[in-house]
Amino acid sequence: MDELEEVEELKENFGLNTYEARVYVALIKRGEMVPKKIGVEADIPLPRTYDTLRALEEKGFVISTPSKAGSSRRYRAVDPEIALTKRMKDFEEDYKALISKKKKSFNFLVKKLAEAFKTSSEVRLEEVFLIRRLENIIEKAWNMIKRAKNEVILVGYATIEIWNYEEWKLKEMLPIIHDRLKNKVSFKLIVPKLEENQKTLIKTIIGGFKELFTVKISENTMLDFLITDQKEILLGVPKPDMEEVFEGSASALWFQNPLFANALKRNFHLLWNQADTLEIS
Repeated sequence: MDELEEVEELKENFGLNTYEARVYVALIKRGEMVPKKIGVEADIPLPRTYDTLRALEEKGFVISTPSKAGSSRRYRAVDPEIALTKRMKDFEEDYKALISKKKKSFNFLVKKLAEAFKTSSEVRLEEVFLIRRLENIIEKAWNMIKRAKNEVILVGYATIEIWNYEEWKLKEMLPIIHDRLKNKVSFKLIVPKLEENQKTLIKTIIGGFKELFTVKISENTMLDFLITDQKEILLGVPKPDMEEVFEGSASALWFQNPLFANALKRNFHLLWNQADTLEIS
């Protein structure tokens, strides 16, 4: 790494400005110097050199020796491991304070706005919403599952590919799925196939809830859809090429319609009765 790269790293990741980074690197590479010499080596104006050195002292990057009569104060760099470690700790403390502040704001806003949102976002049965992009569709599906009180039905033509794409998210959702299962919410899934690693993941999800969580295999699945509590529906819009889905062009329809949900559920059970049950050992 040449000097320019080191300066850029200090600026980008450790909060130093250009002059500060140049001075620190100059002191590291050339040793103890007086301000006038530092300005020359770091290629910055002398008046700015003094301001820069004060700032670096405050941040823990340089130390100085007291000036004696007829001589200038001398500066030297602090060991980079010590200086950068201190800087990292400063960042961590700042981050903790920022997160604490944002959590307080989050709790305040959720409390103040949730009731108003609930009233203003009530959906009429005839309304249908188009959701674009895979990550938004997955997020909507998870929110539906979080709200489910009785039943979750899922037919997954593309579900397995989505699991591969967002397996970390699925693992992150395990506590929520298990919470629903503990509240006696039943899960019925039909998927076209399962690889061995996906079977292992399914076993982890089901855990001790075999009586509530059933998975079946059928190659006759043609659409992706999710139904929760026989009223809320997420219907995937098929794409001819799976790559298009993961490039961001996925889309789905979301709506609430108990009549449609029941009709879709009846068709689901026709497929369910013909599908093979995944045996969980």
